[in-house]
Amino acid sequence: MLHKPTPMTLESVQIGRDRWAVPSRSQPGSLHVITLVAGRFSCTCDGCLYRGHCAHIASVQGSIGLLPVDPDKLAAARAIGIMT
Repeated sequence: MLHKPTPMTLESVQIGRDRWAVPSRSQPGSLHVITLVAGRFSCTCDGCLYRGHCAHIASVQGSIGLLPVDPDKLAAARAIGIMT
């Protein structure tokens, strides 16, 4: 089962082959850019800079079918490095 959007889900828009734009919740009107390079996602937001992951990346992963809902599947994906 794939991630189902909720009212708190951020909508991502693909803007390039491996690039997406996601609106900022903390700065209305601003966008964060998510990039996929060598199998790793990165985001321009401060949260990703400090923690290495963020809701913007999760939004993109959910929109392209990489965000499992099942906690066991999520743990397995993290264990093999698909998600951080």
